[in-house]
Amino acid sequence: MFYNKHIAVGLTTLALLTATPAFAEEAATGTPKNVASCNQKTLDRELKMAKENTTADERRTENRLNADKKWNEQRAEWDKKHGERQTKQEEKYLERLIASDTHSAKSETAKAAVETYKTTVKTAADLRRTAIEAAEAAFKTSHEAAVTARRTAVDAATKTRREAVEAAFATLKTRCTGTPAEIKAANTAFSAAVRAAQQTHHKAVTEAAATYKTTMEAARTTRSSAVKAATTAFKATIEQARTTLKAAVKAKK
Repeated sequence: MFYNKHIAVGLTTLALLTATPAFAEEAATGTPKNVASCNQKTLDRELKMAKENTTADERRTENRLNADKKWNEQRAEWDKKHGERQTKQEEKYLERLIASDTHSAKSETAKAAVETYKTTVKTAADLRRTAIEAAEAAFKTSHEAAVTARRTAVDAATKTRREAVEAAFATLKTRCTGTPAEIKAANTAFSAAVRAAQQTHHKAVTEAAATYKTTMEAARTTRSSAVKAATTAFKATIEQARTTLKAAVKAKK
């Protein structure tokens, strides 16, 4: 959504730069009313461009702040819900598991084996939780890096576009003392330069968004794999502990 807004701002700027009535009139007739009038129109256009750039910067900053706020709120909510759910699930699962596996332990040796089993189970649960939390932390780090890279690319593209437009505008400002043909050619050249700058900018922003998407897809895959690996290791540890416990309890019956 942010990049759609960003591109829209650029396209709006392009439309204003290339379709300003004063410039359109000059392009059509090739004859400004007089040099003073032409210079005033140029100055007005320059001031308007500066204002548009400031507005675009403010809007982009606001969009980013809103995005950051939303992401932080979503993360906090996810961490809270996930933590609470995982704790409840683990407590319920471990209590049921321990109860079912230790009910037949009668001798002191068997009871000692039960305590070892409980410790193993809880340790395995803690290890799984730590691994999952680490995977989530790594995902957040990847996300923040991807966002920074995307924003850096967009900022660079915006700077390049503005510099190109400003350079073209600097040339355009000299048209007022030219011949009608020269004035018309200058207006046409300026419009073409603005369009080219916008196309380059749009391509860079689109590529930045695509890179961000690819990076985040890889990060999600990595996180999912880490969670699955932690769960698999947890289950394997539990099964081994159960096997050991059952053998100890059976031997002491």
